[in-house]
Amino acid sequence: MKKELLFAMAFVTLFSCKEDVVTPPEENTPPTEEPTPPTEEDGDKDSSIPMYPLLPSLKYDPLKPDPREPQQELENGMKLVWNDEFNDPKGTKPNEEKWTHEEGFVRNNELQYYTDNNTFCDGEGNMVIEGRIERLENPKYDPSCKGGCGGNHWKHARQYADYTSSSMTTQGKYSFKYGEVIVRAKIPTSSGAWPAIWTLGTKHEWPGNGELDILEYYRYGGKPSILANACWASDQAWVGRWDNGVHEFSKFITKDPEWTLKYHIWREVWDDKFIRIYLDDELMNEIDLSTTINGKNGNLGGAGENPFKVQEHYLLLNLAIGSNGGEPYRPNFPLHYYIDYVRIYQHQN
Repeated sequence: MKKELLFAMAFVTLFSCKEDVVTPPEENTPPTEEPTPPTEEDGDKDSSIPMYPLLPSLKYDPLKPDPREPQQELENGMKLVWNDEFNDPKGTKPNEEKWTHEEGFVRNNELQYYTDNNTFCDGEGNMVIEGRIERLENPKYDPSCKGGCGGNHWKHARQYADYTSSSMTTQGKYSFKYGEVIVRAKIPTSSGAWPAIWTLGTKHEWPGNGELDILEYYRYGGKPSILANACWASDQAWVGRWDNGVHEFSKFITKDPEWTLKYHIWREVWDDKFIRIYLDDELMNEIDLSTTINGKNGNLGGAGENPFKVQEHYLLLNLAIGSNGGEPYRPNFPLHYYIDYVRIYQHQN
């Protein structure tokens, strides 16, 4: 589909002397809370870091999927090694050779029950993850777990789920170490939404496997925020050490009141010394890998290792509901997380 669109764009440009015109949205309804200035948590980043801009001069509509073919080689010499453009017909499910789905209640005491029914191509160039108000019986329900059953008792104590969503992952399909991950997406920002783009290492129990959050959107300290984080093991089991990049969402809305209506590009640049995370070429966090050494991890594995150096990571795209996302605002459902493309670049050596 993107080839046909690209041809059409070239045809129009050839026979027109006017600039491309982007049609404004019919209605703009940004969040109602008052914008606040950026906090110290936003940090001052080194402007000397090379940016490798990803937005060539050819114009495209920021409100729609990008019709251009993927760039085969970046300016830094990295070449495209894995991608999914989601250009399949409407209703097509994720490519089973590339993706699998998590199922059920998975983590963080979230409200959604993950299924593979909530992901589909929209026929316009997106993979859509849909968060729904949907009552679903929990097949792992155990009434005796309401007062116990260990740390994950909540997964068994709920007889029903009131929300469903999806979590796509390349676990067991594709993993990588070092390179650039580029994802163009439009995220839901309603109360209750917790969209994410992240990676986990292939070895050891969390957080000894290492977690890298290219995108998280949720309420941090009670304020809607966009986060870019890394996590690795402390000495205690299932307790991580964090390097958080926290940016209050109000600063993005202040710069661009139509931010929520547009697609944006999240990018991870990962080498053996640093991981840098960008949003629309703005540096969101820089993680110094000399500091990301696992503690004892409660004897669950990976003690003393650097989970961002010793192993490959796999990718996850998910839309959680509730928990850190806040109380769901039901009139805004269903929630839609639009993913235009996922591209991974690496040096050939």
